[in-house]
Amino acid sequence: MSNDEANHRIALLAFPDLEVPVDKGHTAGLHHTAFEYPEFHSWIVNYKRLKRFGLEPFVCLDHGMTMSMYYQDPEGTGVKIQVDAFGDWSKSISWMYFSSEFGENPIGHHFDPQQILEAYESGMSQEEVHARARKREF
Repeated sequence: MSNDEANHRIALLAFPDLEVPVDKGHTAGLHHTAFEYPEFHSWIVNYKRLKRFGLEPFVCLDHGMTMSMYYQDPEGTGVKIQVDAFGDWSKSISWMYFSSEFGENPIGHHFDPQQILEAYESGMSQEEVHARARKREF
């Protein structure tokens, strides 16, 4: 699979003698694959779209530089859907490298995606949503 002009970025293989992990989220192997949306609007609309199909994230984290929703595929492998919280990779990289907040808590804070969606649909900007999520208001 590829997300750009390359012939592939990810190769998925299955062999007949592989065994299913007992606790996939906490055992060796692939924990998750991340996919990044180019901007906040398409990221939050994707949450709304997936929810209509009964697919909801099992955890949502504002990592500071990204806002991430974690889903599980049918085999239990994590699929992270994220958006750059600053809308600019150079800003988010700088924040990650130089922020004491990230140094103290690189995992970030949980958020409720439905509350994020409602705030955004009520007219709140991405910047306001992100600031409030980092204050744990969602």
